[in-house]
Amino acid sequence: MPEPILKLEEISKTYRTKASLFGGRKAGLVKALQSVSLDVPKGEIFGLVGESGSGKTTAGRLVVKLESPDSGRVLLSGEPVYGLRGRRLKAYRRRVQMIFQDPYQSLNPQLSIYESVVEPLTIHRLAAGGERMERVLSMIQTVGLSPPEAFVHRYPHQLSGGQRQRVAIARAMVLEPDFVVADEPTSMLDASYSAKIFNIVLDMRRRFGVTILFITHSLAAARYLCDRIAVIYRGHLMEVGPAEEVIHRPLHPYTRALIDALPKFGVAGEIPRYDTLLETERDPGGESVGCPFFVRCRKAHRTRCSRSLPGLEPAGPARFVACFYPGDEGGGAVGKGP
Repeated sequence: MPEPILKLEEISKTYRTKASLFGGRKAGLVKALQSVSLDVPKGEIFGLVGESGSGKTTAGRLVVKLESPDSGRVLLSGEPVYGLRGRRLKAYRRRVQMIFQDPYQSLNPQLSIYESVVEPLTIHRLAAGGERMERVLSMIQTVGLSPPEAFVHRYPHQLSGGQRQRVAIARAMVLEPDFVVADEPTSMLDASYSAKIFNIVLDMRRRFGVTILFITHSLAAARYLCDRIAVIYRGHLMEVGPAEEVIHRPLHPYTRALIDALPKFGVAGEIPRYDTLLETERDPGGESVGCPFFVRCRKAHRTRCSRSLPGLEPAGPARFVACFYPGDEGGGAVGKGP
């Protein structure tokens, strides 16, 4: 594969939760990411897929330096990100941008569309005067808001949700960054508008050669957009590989469970299923030190999977999986129930 533009090396992040006022929840620790390592080659759309709470948004926020990891390193073009100060930090922020999940909150309601999109140019002192207006109009046109002159003086409340997300994409891309984190940019949009946003993302990659970390809970969206996919569960990487390979030949039981959960339209007769998910979570037997998916996995071996944490190991050309029994193998010892 090409040289990675972004590397995550053994990244871990833990949050401390507060106790609820009436004693319903105790204070504790939530391990959002645990020793996550990833390589994202230049020019690739790389999908990070997982359910809510899996740690994928935390990974994106660490890449754009909205948060800092407890341990590990993030490298952009071989240069460590944490420790950057002054001009070098400002240069990094120009190269790395983020498209947030919620277009309703990511745009300042008091700023016009022009003011929102031009703000990055102003901060980084790029272009001037009429040239800034030209760049803003060009980018608004590029994301499909046409004619752009009809939108630049509007405010976010005057736009639909899909139009707001287009503005958010324009704001992220106006600096022509090298790397963009797209954090579920279509989760608040309907299916038809989501497809339009996907096509805009593909067009941005084609036009600007930008590398994109696409965060999503949908394997269908990842298959449409991404070159490669990493499946994450409770802060652990479960499987990594080319998108088509992961979708058509999933190796990890969790990936197979995600595929089983996809809606099947236009399929007559019995729908084939992997059936790797237990109906009821099993008791891990104290504090679990094994596979994080053990309590939900029908294929798990009670002794091995509950006591040993599988590493992310090669499983074919450009494929990696963190499972003792990948593919059609099974542990057998607890395969019949919890």
